[in-house]
Amino acid sequence: MDSLTIAQKIVRGSYNNLSSEEPFMETSGIYRFTNEDITSYFHHLQNKKEILAAKTSISVADLYQQVSEILALMKDGHTRCGIYTKEVKTIEDYTAYYAFGIPVAINGIDINQLYEVFKTRFSFEVDIAIKTRFFNSYVFREDILYLVGIDPTKPVTYTYETKNGREDFTHNLVTNLESFYPSKDDIKTLLQNKNYTQEEIAKITNTTMVEYLTPDKVESAKVVGNPQNWIWYTIDKQNDIGILTFRECSYNDEYIETVKNFFADVKDANINNVAVDLRSNGGGKSLVAVEFIKHLNVDSYKTWDCAVRCGPILKHFDNDLVKNNKYDTNFSGNVYVLTNTNTYSSAMDFSMLIQDNNLGKIIGEPSSNKPESYGDILYFQLPNSKIQLCISFKKWYRIDQTKKDLLIEPDIPCPSQESVSVLYDLISKFCIITPCFALLL
Repeated sequence: MDSLTIAQKIVRGSYNNLSSEEPFMETSGIYRFTNEDITSYFHHLQNKKEILAAKTSISVADLYQQVSEILALMKDGHTRCGIYTKEVKTIEDYTAYYAFGIPVAINGIDINQLYEVFKTRFSFEVDIAIKTRFFNSYVFREDILYLVGIDPTKPVTYTYETKNGREDFTHNLVTNLESFYPSKDDIKTLLQNKNYTQEEIAKITNTTMVEYLTPDKVESAKVVGNPQNWIWYTIDKQNDIGILTFRECSYNDEYIETVKNFFADVKDANINNVAVDLRSNGGGKSLVAVEFIKHLNVDSYKTWDCAVRCGPILKHFDNDLVKNNKYDTNFSGNVYVLTNTNTYSSAMDFSMLIQDNNLGKIIGEPSSNKPESYGDILYFQLPNSKIQLCISFKKWYRIDQTKKDLLIEPDIPCPSQESVSVLYDLISKFCIITPCFALLL
């Protein structure tokens, strides 16, 4: 019960001053909870203690599930706990998933029933974003299986709806690098073995394995870097576009150098349009956006308000107009950002800085969380179970407060897979004759 005691302290650290009649934002922390909310959470916490106390033994999975239910009440994607290993484990073979789609059951339990359990144990902000992740990827992950009550240390059986009825496929979990991701031929072979016709096979493979246009597959584009890496870019002089892609917001020397080289190549090719591909970028450091904007011919821009909890002190920082310490040679052309429902946290903030300062246009799908949200996290680890916890200590506010309750909505909406095609079509409609680079004297 030592671990539970520490978990309780973490929660109590956010839920204090119960006697106050003021909103929780003013008395305790960054979350705007009412007195009734706090009382309800304490009751929930006590209930979890009683459930665990009644057990003759407590497994790590038991504790993980109960603590997760407490944190899930926060509805904050940055406040959560997990059972993490050095390498993420997932199923050993994805062929059945690509052939038959989302499984209908896991170990005999209906997938929708598991999703309802998941929602009570996972802290999230946007329903559609978390639903997409759960059904298409989370259900195959070790930590999520633990969370919904499936034992991933034993073979796990996934049930799929096929033309022959429901069929089971049992898998062990392996590291992500060891997992088998099928080719189109692998899928065809499985479907042929299940007596699918050639017409049925063609329909399935053309849907599940369709090769959408991506920056590296444009014939006229020069690829710089490895598209399998976290950051790389393309320069397409013929079509007047450069696209910078990064899958995480890591602010480091590699990022700084890559962005520098990207804009240098854009200048050398006399390109008038640049795009940043933030699709499925889960975030990281917001400084990546600041560094990118330094390469734009922008004198200043607005940042967001935030409230920071430092022990007993709650400090508010107001929206400021920031001077852009731009580089000597900077870009004056058109800027686009590609987003989808997996564009999250600092990647979402990047999109907000561009959109709310009228620096460019967003193409694709809405972001995975709202700008009015929580972030910057403190990490804890329970000493016995080794369960890891994190909790937000900042509240962020949207730059454009007229849109404070909205996600980052695209200026040009389209399915994520079609973003690059839409970008190319958009650029082809415009002819820009003004110089795209300015030189500071």
